[in-house]
Amino acid sequence: MKRPTCLSNARRRCWLFLVTFTLLASSCGGDDDAAMTDAGEDPDVEMCPSHLRVEALLGRATLDLGSTGVFHSIRIGSYPVTVELTECDERCENCRFEGPREDNTLITRRCLGNTRMTCSSDDDCSGLTEDRCRFLYGQPSSRSFLEDGSCFQFFFLAPEDDASEGQPAVLGRFNLRTGEGNIERLSLGVTVNALGGGVCMECLPSESGERTCQAPRPENLPTGLSVDTQAARMFGGQSCTPGPPSGHKIPGTFSADCPMARPISALALVIDGGVRTAGARAEMTVERPFCSDPAYADQRCWCDVCVSADGAASTRPCGSDTDCESGESCGGAEDCDPNPPPYRLGPDGPELRDDHDPAFRSYQCREPSLSGAGRTSTIPNTCLDECNVEGGANSGTCLSALTGEITSCFPNALGTLIRVPGNVDIRNGEYFVSAGLIECVAPLDSLTGSLFNSSMGLPGLAVHHYEFRISKEFAR
Repeated sequence: MKRPTCLSNARRRCWLFLVTFTLLASSCGGDDDAAMTDAGEDPDVEMCPSHLRVEALLGRATLDLGSTGVFHSIRIGSYPVTVELTECDERCENCRFEGPREDNTLITRRCLGNTRMTCSSDDDCSGLTEDRCRFLYGQPSSRSFLEDGSCFQFFFLAPEDDASEGQPAVLGRFNLRTGEGNIERLSLGVTVNALGGGVCMECLPSESGERTCQAPRPENLPTGLSVDTQAARMFGGQSCTPGPPSGHKIPGTFSADCPMARPISALALVIDGGVRTAGARAEMTVERPFCSDPAYADQRCWCDVCVSADGAASTRPCGSDTDCESGESCGGAEDCDPNPPPYRLGPDGPELRDDHDPAFRSYQCREPSLSGAGRTSTIPNTCLDECNVEGGANSGTCLSALTGEITSCFPNALGTLIRVPGNVDIRNGEYFVSAGLIECVAPLDSLTGSLFNSSMGLPGLAVHHYEFRISKEFAR
């Protein structure tokens, strides 16, 4: 493997890599105008590593996404991701990277239509309904999404995928001396089993002691959800190697060797810049937009979309007018008649309301205007009562108008602060990095995406907190 090359007289900013559902930013130390030369010309400079191996630390990396609480407390646990260092300065400190790359110990490049199948190109996946060969970002995971639950698989987009715009899935800079930097781009796709597919199978010990694909343990299967029965027929009993434990409200030992049966491409997520080793903070102020849902019209929401002077909504997220172009406002779209959620608060607790229209999803505008799919109104949370936050946490709990059960919620009183810490610790040549990002996430502009907009609460806030272990790898 070729050693990283270096550029001459280039003005650069320093950047860093921390993968997830995402990135990390902080200004690096060092001289931005330092000449870039071949590191091998200076005998006092240690040979540059060729790659970085990045692993999200399970239980210490979480994501709270959207305003409904359904996608809060998602624990991030992924297969280690390898990126290549492509350019370094003369001191072998500030390096550029891109990826993902093949790993020496893990085979994470799989056919999306059947992730039991390893591959090296799309040709190896021909004949499958989803016939792309891509690097997986972690094992599949279950969500209490849709009536029977669903199975999700994240993967890295390739340059040829439309949303990638010809770019690698991961691009950025890393400072090998300080462990600081930024990721310039992170592009992920998601497959989900067809509607009504059920939750993922687990990779569990069989009676013989060998791990095989099986239905989830009963304690990991909430009432009302079912396993992907077609996947159980196709792959049940086959041998498997478990990935890192993960999950949302449905934990489990999942494996790419136990795939979903009918995967469809659900969405693409392209994230530019942002997760910071210095941490992140957001405050609820009067600059935030008023919520567009009539039930919360007198309250501020964390996020909305930019709206033109004639009241037409875009798909560009914002937290205030300053995030929008001249002549636009953050929020204030006038063409949404949202469908109320299923529950209201009665004298004895949550009760079904009679004005919820099952032909539309909760909070969905009943006059679709977003690519025929229908936008959703903005809400601060789905609380029927107060959002109860304890101990300085970023989120709390409440009774949900969406589910009639206890769910997670973002508080939205003026002055509310949401914080994510950041830190870099270098031990025994490895980097242990805590990083955060708080951002407004756009609604998804597609028919499939409209399901996510309603269930997640998009546009809405996303609070990322990641902890990574990053190790250097030398020429292979």
